[in-house]
Amino acid sequence: MNDSRNPVGASGLGWTRISQQELDRVLRLHERFLTGQANGQRALLKFHDLTGLDLRKSDLSQADLTGALLKQCWMAESKLRMANLFGADLRVACSATPCLTRRAFVTVSVDLDVPLPLAPTALTGDFPLAVHVHASATEQVSRFWSPR
Repeated sequence: MNDSRNPVGASGLGWTRISQQELDRVLRLHERFLTGQANGQRALLKFHDLTGLDLRKSDLSQADLTGALLKQCWMAESKLRMANLFGADLRVACSATPCLTRRAFVTVSVDLDVPLPLAPTALTGDFPLAVHVHASATEQVSRFWSPR
């Protein structure tokens, strides 16, 4: 199927396009899931097209974003702890306005805990060992900018 709700990519895989209102509903249910409230539901956004949607200050910890299109999403202060981002497209995730203007700066920061399930638990007691990873990079947009 090749329509606006389910575009077909170069790989032949289809993505489900959702509106900002639909995404906001998913985020509300996911927040309930994360806080252990009744009727909560993990955000399952596998192969969803979220291009250009507003995810600012969203907690997407433990969400399934496998293969999701997150191009030009507003993601300032979003949390992606233990989220599945396998194959997700995060080419440009804007955190400021205006996005991608010449000579602007884009900063990408990543904070996550990487579980080490095969590490001996004797070192940590009953808790599995994990390593905290932090990385940050800033680039000027003009370095990669080209007129269309």
